[in-house]
Amino acid sequence: MDIKKIIQLRDITGLNLINCKNILIKYNWDINLVLSNINKENVLNIYDYKKNFNKKSIYSMLSKDNKYGILIKFSSETDFIFKNDNFLYFKEKILKYSVLNKINNLNLILNEFKSDIEKIKFKFKENISIDKILYLEGNIINSYVHLNKIGVLISSNIDFNYNTLKSILIQIAANNPEYIYEYNIPKYIIDDEIEKYKKLYNNNDILNNKIKDFIYKKTLTNQYSLTNNEKIIDLLNKTNTEIFDFKRLEI
Repeated sequence: MDIKKIIQLRDITGLNLINCKNILIKYNWDINLVLSNINKENVLNIYDYKKNFNKKSIYSMLSKDNKYGILIKFSSETDFIFKNDNFLYFKEKILKYSVLNKINNLNLILNEFKSDIEKIKFKFKENISIDKILYLEGNIINSYVHLNKIGVLISSNIDFNYNTLKSILIQIAANNPEYIYEYNIPKYIIDDEIEKYKKLYNNNDILNNKIKDFIYKKTLTNQYSLTNNEKIIDLLNKTNTEIFDFKRLEI
C-alpha cells in the first residue's frame, strides 16, 4: 500500500482516504489513470460540474526563435482559477508543450493533458476547459494579448521595431480586419457586396462609398492607425515592414 499516493489523490480530489485507497487499488496505483477514469466512479457524484462557462481567458506564447506562436483560449466557471498559481503553472505547461512540439490540434492537447485538466477541476471543484487554439508559423512571429480577452499573432519581416509592430497588433485587435491587402479579398465577396448595395442605392456615389467603407473595414492596410492616425500602408512603407499573415482570437 502506497500511503503517499493515497494522500496525493486525496489532496487532488478531496475524497476521503478510504475512497482514494479503493480507487487506487482498482487502477493499480496509477494516479494518472485514476484521474482519467475517475468521472466513471460513483464516489464523484458529489461534483456536479456546471456546463456553462462564464469566464474565459486567452494566453499566448512564442518559440524562442520567434518562428512559431500560439493563442489558447481557456474557459472556467469563475475567474478565481485564472488568478491561482496552480492554474498559471498548468497554463504555462500547456503553452510550452504546444510551442515546443508545434501542436496545432486541440484534441491532441486535450488528450495529452487529460489528467492535468482533471487535477485542476478536482482541486478547485470547478469545471475548466480548453476551447480553442490558433497557431501561426512564419518568418518572424510577434504577439499581443489585450486584457486576456483578445489575442493576435502576426508574421512579419522585422523584429527590431516593436513600436511599429505594436501599432499594427493593436489595430488588428481593435478593428478585426480579415485581410491584409485589398487584393487579398476574394473577388466574389466584393461582387456580392456590390450587388447587395445596388439593390439598396441607385446613386453611384453612395454605392462607391459603401464599397470603400467595406474594404476599409475588411483590410488592415487601408485603415488608419489607432495610435497615430497614420494610414497603415504608409506606416509599413515608411518602416520597410511587410506583414505576411496574422491570426486573431477573441472571447
